[in-house]
Amino acid sequence: MRIRAARSLVLVIDLQDKLLAMLGGERKETLLYNVHRFLGSARALELPILLSAQYPKGLGAIDPSLQDFGTVFEKTEFSCYANPALRNALRSRVDRRQICLLGVESHICVLQTALDLQSQGWEVVIPIDAIGSRDPQQGEWALARLRQTGVTLSSTESIFYEWMEDAADPRFRELAPAWR
Repeated sequence: MRIRAARSLVLVIDLQDKLLAMLGGERKETLLYNVHRFLGSARALELPILLSAQYPKGLGAIDPSLQDFGTVFEKTEFSCYANPALRNALRSRVDRRQICLLGVESHICVLQTALDLQSQGWEVVIPIDAIGSRDPQQGEWALARLRQTGVTLSSTESIFYEWMEDAADPRFRELAPAWR
């Protein structure tokens, strides 16, 4: 399966204050760096971007640097697809059947969302350098399960180049420096 910009949308899962703090300093910074590059490219390519916030009253708001990238949906469900408003927003994009999942936690909300979307016929893509878990071992087990179920695992940079398809695209010159 090739990942195409014209068929893709992005769902950013629960990148909130308290959840990010649990990752620790360097892991948090690396994750946010990869997420920002990815979302910047997605925005420039005019891909739809949705964000979820797990119980913001208790876990805090979405990281302020991400709030302007798209619509934020508050939820209590672990799977984003189980949330009626998010599910309806996703279903309304019938032209976009490839969905890139970013966020935390890999073994909870990312995993459950991926499995639910896949069961509904979505082509689920996870850039593994843009997801995280407070316990890295739990994250590794989640990746193993996702791999077994046929979810596409990739990297932010690889997906960016698939979206671009051709270095002759004028947008490539503008966006490529972020990936070097």
